[in-house]
Amino acid sequence: MVTAIKTTPTPPSPASKAQSMGTAMPYETRTALHLKGLVPSAVENFAAQDARAYEQLKNKSSDLEKYIFLSWLRNTNLNLFYRLVLGHLKEIAPIIYTPTVGQACQEFSHIYPFLAPPSAVD
Repeated sequence: MVTAIKTTPTPPSPASKAQSMGTAMPYETRTALHLKGLVPSAVENFAAQDARAYEQLKNKSSDLEKYIFLSWLRNTNLNLFYRLVLGHLKEIAPIIYTPTVGQACQEFSHIYPFLAPPSAVD
C-alpha cells in the first residue's frame, strides 16, 4: 500500500524576499522577517529605486558594463530590473539583447564572476 505524503510549499526565504524588494520593503515586513539591521534602514518607493538604478546605469561607460550592472540587478532585485527595462525599453533592449549579449558571450570568461546570482559558486 502506497500512502501519499502531504507536503506544504516552502515559503520564500527572508533573503529572497529582501532581494525582490530592496529598499522598498516596508518596516512591518522587515520586522516580521527579522531583517532589522540586515537591510538598509531607508524605505523607498519603487519610483525612487528606479530613478537611482537608471542613474547608475547611465553612469556606466560601456554597454558591457551596463550589461553586467543589469545582470546584477536582475539577480538581486527582479522587480526593479523589469521596472527599469520596461520604463526604458528602447535604450536597454540593445544592452540585454544583441549586440551586447554577443560581446558578453565573447568575453564571458572575463565577466562571469559578475554575472552569477548571490551565493552561486564561481
